Amino acid sequence: MSTTLRSTIRIELGWTWRDQAAGLLFTDSNRVLYRQDLADGIAPGQADAVFHALDQTLAAGQAVELLLDALEQTMFGGSVPVRLARVKALLVVNKSQAGLLVVGGAAPGGWLGPFGQWDATVRIPPDAPFFVAHRGEGWPVETGANRLRIEALAADACFDLVLLGTTASGGTLSSSSAWSSGTSAGSSSSSSAWSSSAWPSSSSSATP
Repeated sequence: MSTTLRSTIRIELGWTWRDQAAGLLFTDSNRVLYRQDLADGIAPGQADAVFHALDQTLAAGQAVELLLDALEQTMFGGSVPVRLARVKALLVVNKSQAGLLVVGGAAPGGWLGPFGQWDATVRIPPDAPFFVAHRGEGWPVETGANRLRIEALAADACFDLVLLGTTASGGTLSSSSAWSSGTSAGSSSSSSAWSSSAWPSSSSSATP
């Protein structure tokens, strides 16, 4: 089966700021918009794979590590392997009202990506998104530096995760699970952070 991916990276911040002085109304209304379309492929400015996990949940103190070069997505009526060689965009949306998400900091094998070093992390507060993009070359996923860690702090957390990127040519998905469970120091262990039934399903329609 031949697949084609068309994707768009878009982010926008808009505002309307009003002030009244000396009987006059001053308004500053504007927006900053970034949008780039990516064609299907593995070259700079292209992407050929996307992975998404929606409405995932973690208990407070619980963590998972995502193996970026050994992902699996349920879609098109079957299981589709996704082996990311480069990441062009990462979106994490913290949908919880109290839980804090910590992204990054996997050890050993942490993905450097936009973090710059394996132990660097980003904290996403409740009801907030975190988005980074590298439309050109993308951030490489390398052997020994391929793990993306996500941890919930303060309270239980619910989140969406989307990864857009390019795949390595050829190869097959390893038989090991794409998700591995982990815990922060002082927290109780969990035998399975997310069961296989928690993997997102994608609806698709066939066209003649």
